[in-house]
Amino acid sequence: MDSSLRRRTARSGGNRMADSPSTPEIVIMASGGVALLGSFLPFVDVGGEFGVTISAWGDGLLPIATYVAIFGVLQALAVALPRFAGTKLPRDVAGFTLPQVHLVLGFFSALIMVGYLILNDAKGIGFWLMFLAAAGLLVGAILLQREGSRPSTGPAPKSPF
Repeated sequence: MDSSLRRRTARSGGNRMADSPSTPEIVIMASGGVALLGSFLPFVDVGGEFGVTISAWGDGLLPIATYVAIFGVLQALAVALPRFAGTKLPRDVAGFTLPQVHLVLGFFSALIMVGYLILNDAKGIGFWLMFLAAAGLLVGAILLQREGSRPSTGPAPKSPF
Protein backbone atom coordinates (compact mmCIF):
# COMPACT_ATOMS: atom_id res chain seq x y z
CA MET A 1 0.00 0.00 0.00
CA ASP A 2 1.57 3.32 -1.02
CA SER A 3 1.90 6.20 1.43
CA SER A 4 -0.85 8.40 -0.07
CA LEU A 5 -3.33 5.52 0.08
CA ARG A 6 -2.28 4.84 3.67
CA ARG A 7 -2.86 8.48 4.58
CA ARG A 8 -6.29 8.54 2.92
CA THR A 9 -7.24 5.24 4.55
CA ALA A 10 -6.11 6.48 7.97
CA ARG A 11 -7.95 9.78 7.47
CA SER A 12 -11.18 7.97 6.61
CA GLY A 13 -11.00 5.69 9.61
CA GLY A 14 -9.76 2.68 7.67
CA ASN A 15 -12.50 2.88 5.05
CA ARG A 16 -11.02 3.10 1.54
CA MET A 17 -14.45 3.73 0.02
CA ALA A 18 -14.77 7.10 1.80
CA ASP A 19 -12.73 8.69 -1.01
CA SER A 20 -14.64 7.06 -3.85
CA PRO A 21 -16.73 9.45 -5.97
CA SER A 22 -20.48 9.70 -5.59
CA THR A 23 -22.89 8.85 -8.41
CA PRO A 24 -23.37 12.49 -9.51
CA GLU A 25 -19.60 12.96 -9.58
CA ILE A 26 -19.13 9.85 -11.72
CA VAL A 27 -21.86 11.04 -14.12
CA ILE A 28 -20.22 14.47 -14.47
CA MET A 29 -16.70 13.07 -14.96
CA ALA A 30 -17.85 10.51 -17.54
CA SER A 31 -19.97 13.08 -19.38
CA GLY A 32 -17.08 15.52 -19.51
CA GLY A 33 -14.87 12.86 -21.08
CA VAL A 34 -17.55 11.86 -23.59
CA ALA A 35 -18.11 15.52 -24.53
CA LEU A 36 -14.41 16.00 -25.19
CA LEU A 37 -14.20 12.79 -27.23
CA GLY A 38 -17.33 13.62 -29.21
CA SER A 39 -16.05 17.08 -30.06
CA PHE A 40 -13.28 15.56 -32.20
CA LEU A 41 -15.60 13.19 -34.07
CA PRO A 42 -17.84 14.29 -36.98
CA PHE A 43 -20.39 16.74 -35.56
CA VAL A 44 -21.86 17.46 -38.99
CA ASP A 45 -21.88 14.62 -41.50
CA VAL A 46 -23.02 15.66 -44.96
CA GLY A 47 -23.17 12.60 -47.18
CA GLY A 48 -23.40 12.63 -50.91
CA GLU A 49 -20.85 12.49 -53.67
CA PHE A 50 -18.18 14.51 -51.86
CA GLY A 51 -19.10 13.60 -48.26
CA VAL A 52 -18.04 16.34 -45.84
CA THR A 53 -17.62 15.93 -42.09
CA ILE A 54 -16.90 18.74 -39.64
CA SER A 55 -15.96 18.32 -35.99
CA ALA A 56 -17.11 20.70 -33.27
CA TRP A 57 -13.74 22.43 -33.63
CA GLY A 58 -14.26 23.06 -37.37
CA ASP A 59 -15.39 26.07 -39.39
CA GLY A 60 -18.93 27.21 -38.71
CA LEU A 61 -19.22 25.43 -35.37
CA LEU A 62 -16.40 27.04 -33.41
CA PRO A 63 -16.91 28.42 -30.71
CA ILE A 64 -20.56 27.60 -29.91
CA ALA A 65 -20.39 23.81 -30.32
CA THR A 66 -17.07 23.67 -28.50
CA TYR A 67 -18.58 25.27 -25.39
CA VAL A 68 -20.16 21.92 -24.54
CA ALA A 69 -16.77 20.17 -24.61
CA ILE A 70 -15.06 22.99 -22.71
CA PHE A 71 -17.78 23.16 -20.05
CA GLY A 72 -17.75 19.37 -19.75
CA VAL A 73 -14.00 19.28 -19.18
CA LEU A 74 -14.22 22.14 -16.66
CA GLN A 75 -17.00 20.36 -14.76
CA ALA A 76 -15.12 17.05 -14.80
CA LEU A 77 -11.95 18.74 -13.53
CA ALA A 78 -13.89 20.57 -10.81
CA VAL A 79 -15.08 17.18 -9.57
CA ALA A 80 -11.94 15.11 -10.17
CA LEU A 81 -9.26 17.45 -8.81
CA PRO A 82 -10.61 17.73 -5.25
CA ARG A 83 -11.60 14.05 -5.21
CA PHE A 84 -8.41 12.46 -6.55
CA ALA A 85 -5.66 15.08 -6.30
CA GLY A 86 -6.71 16.66 -3.01
CA THR A 87 -6.91 20.11 -4.61
CA LYS A 88 -8.84 22.62 -2.54
CA LEU A 89 -11.30 24.59 -4.70
CA PRO A 90 -13.03 27.75 -3.46
CA ARG A 91 -16.41 27.19 -1.83
CA ASP A 92 -18.05 29.67 -4.17
CA VAL A 93 -17.36 31.37 -7.48
CA ALA A 94 -18.71 34.91 -7.96
CA GLY A 95 -21.21 34.33 -5.17
CA PHE A 96 -22.42 30.96 -6.49
CA THR A 97 -21.69 27.59 -4.90
CA LEU A 98 -19.91 24.96 -6.99
CA PRO A 99 -23.07 22.84 -7.40
CA GLN A 100 -24.85 25.95 -8.71
CA VAL A 101 -22.03 26.58 -11.19
CA HIS A 102 -22.29 22.94 -12.31
CA LEU A 103 -26.04 23.41 -12.78
CA VAL A 104 -25.62 26.55 -14.91
CA LEU A 105 -22.90 25.00 -17.08
CA GLY A 106 -24.88 21.77 -17.48
CA PHE A 107 -28.05 23.65 -18.39
CA PHE A 108 -26.23 25.87 -20.90
CA SER A 109 -24.56 22.82 -22.48
CA ALA A 110 -27.90 21.04 -22.82
CA LEU A 111 -29.50 24.19 -24.25
CA ILE A 112 -26.79 24.50 -26.92
CA MET A 113 -27.19 20.86 -27.94
CA VAL A 114 -31.00 21.10 -28.10
CA GLY A 115 -30.54 24.10 -30.40
CA TYR A 116 -28.31 22.05 -32.70
CA LEU A 117 -30.80 19.16 -32.51
CA ILE A 118 -33.55 21.42 -33.82
CA LEU A 119 -31.54 23.32 -36.44
CA ASN A 120 -29.05 20.78 -37.78
CA ASP A 121 -30.18 18.11 -40.26
CA ALA A 122 -26.82 16.42 -40.89
CA LYS A 123 -25.93 15.08 -37.46
CA GLY A 124 -22.79 12.99 -37.08
CA ILE A 125 -21.71 10.62 -34.31
CA GLY A 126 -19.88 13.47 -32.57
CA PHE A 127 -23.14 15.39 -32.28
CA TRP A 128 -24.93 12.45 -30.68
CA LEU A 129 -22.11 11.81 -28.22
CA MET A 130 -22.03 15.47 -27.25
CA PHE A 131 -25.82 15.53 -26.97
CA LEU A 132 -25.76 12.59 -24.54
CA ALA A 133 -22.83 14.15 -22.68
CA ALA A 134 -24.70 17.46 -22.28
CA ALA A 135 -27.70 15.57 -20.91
CA GLY A 136 -25.37 13.74 -18.53
CA LEU A 137 -23.77 17.00 -17.39
CA LEU A 138 -27.19 18.45 -16.61
CA VAL A 139 -28.44 15.32 -14.84
CA GLY A 140 -25.20 15.03 -12.86
CA ALA A 141 -25.44 18.68 -11.84
CA ILE A 142 -29.06 18.27 -10.72
CA LEU A 143 -28.14 15.17 -8.71
CA LEU A 144 -25.14 17.00 -7.21
CA GLN A 145 -27.38 19.93 -6.26
CA ARG A 146 -29.90 17.58 -4.61
CA GLU A 147 -27.14 15.65 -2.85
CA GLY A 148 -25.84 18.85 -1.26
CA SER A 149 -29.29 19.99 -0.12
CA ARG A 150 -30.13 16.78 1.75
CA PRO A 151 -29.89 17.13 5.50
CA SER A 152 -27.29 14.94 7.12
CA THR A 153 -28.99 12.27 9.17
CA GLY A 154 -25.90 10.70 10.68
CA PRO A 155 -25.24 7.00 10.94
CA ALA A 156 -28.09 4.52 10.71
CA PRO A 157 -29.36 3.19 14.02
CA LYS A 158 -28.28 -0.29 15.03
CA SER A 159 -30.65 -3.06 14.10
CA PRO A 160 -32.28 -4.83 17.06
CA PHE A 161 -31.84 -8.14 15.23
